[in-house]
Amino acid sequence: MIRIDMKNFEESPSVYIAKVRAGETIIITDVGVPFAEAVPVFPPRTPQERRLGSLKDKITIHPSFYDPMNEDELKLREEGDPRSPI
Repeated sequence: MIRIDMKNFEESPSVYIAKVRAGETIIITDVGVPFAEAVPVFPPRTPQERRLGSLKDKITIHPSFYDPMNEDELKLREEGDPRSPI
């Protein structure tokens, strides 16, 4: 992820748009405060990444992932709290 001030972005937008096309996410700030985000719609992927089953045996899901959430976790989730486990 790249953070860039609005003035720098305005000086050479094509440079940053090229970075977005290449898969980067750009956060544009005004006096250090983020106000816009440029993200690729479809991140570039290699044929290897698209192949069904290509992540088999490379990732694992912890068994507790399937455990029901407790009341506190559900409340955080419903409130949209960033501390929510989801």
